[in-house]
Amino acid sequence: MIVKRFVSILLIYFLFSSFSYAEIKGKENCLAASFSGTSVREALQMYADFEKINIVIDSDIKNTIDLSLHCVTSDIIKNSIVMMFNLSIIEENGVYLVSPLQKLKRLNIVQEVVKLSYIESSELVDIYKEYKHIDVIPVSSLNSVFISGLKSDVNKILESIKKLDVPQNQYFIDVQLFSASSSFLKNVGLKINAQIQGGQLGGSVVSEYAAIASSGMSVVYDKAGSLLLRSELQLEETKGESYLVSSPKLVAYENKRASISQGVLIPYQVQLNNGGFKTEFKEAAISIKVTPRPANDDEVFLDIFVSKNSPSTQTPQGVQIETRQISTNVRLKLGSTLMLGGIYETLESDTISGVPWLMDVPYLGWFFRSNNKVTSNQELILLLSPLKLKV
Repeated sequence: MIVKRFVSILLIYFLFSSFSYAEIKGKENCLAASFSGTSVREALQMYADFEKINIVIDSDIKNTIDLSLHCVTSDIIKNSIVMMFNLSIIEENGVYLVSPLQKLKRLNIVQEVVKLSYIESSELVDIYKEYKHIDVIPVSSLNSVFISGLKSDVNKILESIKKLDVPQNQYFIDVQLFSASSSFLKNVGLKINAQIQGGQLGGSVVSEYAAIASSGMSVVYDKAGSLLLRSELQLEETKGESYLVSSPKLVAYENKRASISQGVLIPYQVQLNNGGFKTEFKEAAISIKVTPRPANDDEVFLDIFVSKNSPSTQTPQGVQIETRQISTNVRLKLGSTLMLGGIYETLESDTISGVPWLMDVPYLGWFFRSNNKVTSNQELILLLSPLKLKV
């Protein structure tokens, strides 16, 4: 009888007692967290063990948590627990102190949510990540930041955010990429300079300097010289001396990179450890990347990167990619034009010429025609003209 009563008590206990379960698993930015009837203290301790951090949990934290998150970051797990139970976390010499927010308010701890208008929340968090005694947590979906810390520190952060969250300069960059003979760039430059210096055009060459690429040439023209330069290039294009490869129009915020790429993906085979093969791709393309940085009201710094990757020799492993690159920094007046050269390539073509009709006669036609192999050295010429857009 006593045994039956004891078993009944155990069954009732297990039926009506809460079932506790806690687990965090996964890798890097795709974690899964499951808490069911788990104490908040246990959940925070499990998070600290998973992240290998030191944590001190206030004895007043006694709630239980039910939570299920899939493919999230560790910060989202922490922030979910903190926000759900109105907690605050303060880092002190590598130790994280967790306390109820109401308790910390007696220590003059405050929290603020700031909606950002011009700067991204992730960028702002990077700026303040070294600050101690204060938490700045991004809320990416709302482009806002959650700030928690001593009132004096939070007020300083709020004042600095007002200075950082301001309209950003936006730039329009007109880009033209030409392909021409290797002597074309220098000849056109000399022709334009002669016209300007001879007084035929009221412009000037702002500066001339060697490009990073060997034997390259770089010239900056003001607005008047830019107009003449583009006219000469269009004239040479009608003569067949050059041709326009690409003419993108880029728009970028200050300190933000704008880029364009034009080309093809070439497949090649890669052998796996198990003896099988898989197909991967190499890019053969022309790529232009430009990052504008404000200098003053009428000038801008441009960080420029130009690359041309083209198919080369066929090997048993696949097609080799021949790479040519230019990387440079310039300071330009708004509306002026940078003419940049230095990327060369050799083109080979076969031409057939001969006497019409007779050259097509079977067997005898080869007496009346000739095959010529023509080799020409071409140079890629880049023109960039920046303008500031009104915000």
